[in-house]
Amino acid sequence: MPPRTTMPPRFPAPVDPPGAGIPAPVPDEITRSALLARLDRATTGLVLVSAPAGYGKTTLLAQMARAAATPVAWLTLRPAHRAPRRLEADLAAALTAVAPGRRQPFLLVIDDVDVLTSRRALAAVEGLAAGLPEGSRVALGCRADPGLLLGRRQVEGAVLRITAEDLAFDEAEVAALMAAAGIDLGPGELVAVADGTEGWPAGLRLAAVRIGGHPRPPEAARSFAGDDRLVADYLHEVMLDDLAPEVRTFLMRTSVLEPLSGDLCDAVLGTTGSATRLLGLERSNLLLVVLDDHGESYRYHHLLGDLLRRELRRCEPGEVAGLHDRASRWHAAAGDAERAVRHALAAGDSPGAVGMLWRAFPGALTRGGIGTLQAMLARFGVDEVVASAPLAVASAWCYAETRGDLAAHCLSLAERVPVPPGAEAPDGLAPAATALRALLARDGIGAMARTAAEGFRTAPDDGPWRAYHRFLEGVARHLAGDPVRARVLLEDGVERAGRVAPSVHALCLAQLALLLLAEDEPVRGLMMARRSRAVIAEWGLGSQGSAALGYSALALALAVSGHPDEARENIREARRVLSATVDASAWLAVEVRVAMARAGLAIGDDGVAEEAMSEADRFRGQLGDAPLLRDEVEELARRVQPVPEGDAACLSSITAAETRVLRLLPTHHSVREIGDLLFLSRFTVKSHAHSLYRKLGVSCRSEAVERARQLRILPPAGGGPPAARRREGAVLRGRA
Repeated sequence: MPPRTTMPPRFPAPVDPPGAGIPAPVPDEITRSALLARLDRATTGLVLVSAPAGYGKTTLLAQMARAAATPVAWLTLRPAHRAPRRLEADLAAALTAVAPGRRQPFLLVIDDVDVLTSRRALAAVEGLAAGLPEGSRVALGCRADPGLLLGRRQVEGAVLRITAEDLAFDEAEVAALMAAAGIDLGPGELVAVADGTEGWPAGLRLAAVRIGGHPRPPEAARSFAGDDRLVADYLHEVMLDDLAPEVRTFLMRTSVLEPLSGDLCDAVLGTTGSATRLLGLERSNLLLVVLDDHGESYRYHHLLGDLLRRELRRCEPGEVAGLHDRASRWHAAAGDAERAVRHALAAGDSPGAVGMLWRAFPGALTRGGIGTLQAMLARFGVDEVVASAPLAVASAWCYAETRGDLAAHCLSLAERVPVPPGAEAPDGLAPAATALRALLARDGIGAMARTAAEGFRTAPDDGPWRAYHRFLEGVARHLAGDPVRARVLLEDGVERAGRVAPSVHALCLAQLALLLLAEDEPVRGLMMARRSRAVIAEWGLGSQGSAALGYSALALALAVSGHPDEARENIREARRVLSATVDASAWLAVEVRVAMARAGLAIGDDGVAEEAMSEADRFRGQLGDAPLLRDEVEELARRVQPVPEGDAACLSSITAAETRVLRLLPTHHSVREIGDLLFLSRFTVKSHAHSLYRKLGVSCRSEAVERARQLRILPPAGGGPPAARRREGAVLRGRA
């Protein structure tokens, strides 16, 4: 027998001859100018373009190749290249064609690297990046992480990664694609298509086909989704049909969840190992969007999620309610009321959803969660809100800082909802309604105080309602001219609110600051106002309408304490809050603007004062039993009016109230004592005095007295019969 010889393996010619194989442009191809510019600026030798199917990886690589200034070799890998020797042979042939001896710059593009599975084959690709001539590049295209050992190169900045996020079309590219397809859409429809497809190029081309063939393109653009037949066929062909049945089942059943996490999927599916499965799906680039930096939170691409949910309803309709129910309970246990409510409603459990919302309501209301509360309420229909006292009260509170008419309407709806026989009203419903009625103060400040006092007596110790009632009664007592009782109530409100109800804590501190400033205690007033703003900042309460009270109180405290720049900053913040709201409570609207006006006058900004008082004037008719506010509005309105020139005009501009204060300025009485004699607060006395200074054209008390004597408003120093002076003093004391 002749000796056996080993024949060298015989390989067919390379699949794509070196220098050839660069895909030609497709009709209406969109040039990726921004990405090409980024590639041109980069100095890295290795480019990795990795994204799911349909993101235009090959298109970008082809545009890069056609724009290259160096010789280009293009190799599209096939299953045959899994044989390391075949891969090595074709790589060597490609390089020889464009850079014999690898002594000159070149660009080597290797597409579909995903087909490689062996460590030896991957090592052959990795080796290409080592020792590249200066100016040379290797560009790889793949759907999933190819398993290349690129960690060190990435740390050194030697790898440029282009991902799905980079390849997604921006709004300009979406518009260009639609225009190239002959589709004329308005800005709103273009945004809807861009958002719905998330810029996925394949999805956009499918959308163009669907929209272009529709008799009403704008309508088709707004309704295009992942359950469209074109999208479904494409996703099945390029992604889903090749998956194992258990993976497709996992995808369908978890499509009701967003976001996805390992623990949530395990709880909903009654299984284990979901975190590992999600990680594997993400690495395979299956239109799974990573939501954090740790690979623990994901969501499905919008179009894929739409398709999977349609498939779930078609294939396993009996599973849907149970999946949502388990998801709702998991989110409720995790303290995520918004998602718990959403899943409960999807499971058909409306009573359960109402209960979850109501349990979350006090915390959301008082800890900066108004937006979350509104989002939960938006999931219920109008008829459901009208028929549910908890939903109606929660809706009323959402309107409480912006639309008083709607707040009052929702509150009246809640009070008319009958309690079913044998049932009890939900915990906290009565004190929540009582506090809101007091806040709106539709029956006046006196009724506000009585309602708040009654609400405090009936409210439970836990929760925010006792603190809220203390705040509201304290405000009412303050505005009714009882600062001593008001201070006691507000200080108790501060203690009760604490971290249980941060928004109430901030409100109590702000009202205390205004009270202390009125009582001529600027140091303590500033301290309270700063504490109020600190609470607002800590808990993110700055966008709530009630935050304007804290900002305006601090502005006034800073203004009277000699900090004009900080005062202006807080006036701007108060304006910002007010510009985004419509006033609901007359007393709150006026109190905020009175504080802003006083702050403006104190820092010499009459424009601020004029604007604030112009807005406050709208509520003057609603302050009948709030004498403190009513008098302050009238007094400030006079102060912000221009003072006419000339002695006669000056005399006519001084009011009777200011004249009474002026008569006591020559005495040795302090501001507090003058206020006691005239039944006025120190704040009002100081306001009258400053108004007099402005009208008389002076800057202090002694100058005001001297100028008033020159104008004969006051008698000369030591002038007038002693009996007359004694009689005037007796009259003043009699008034006291």
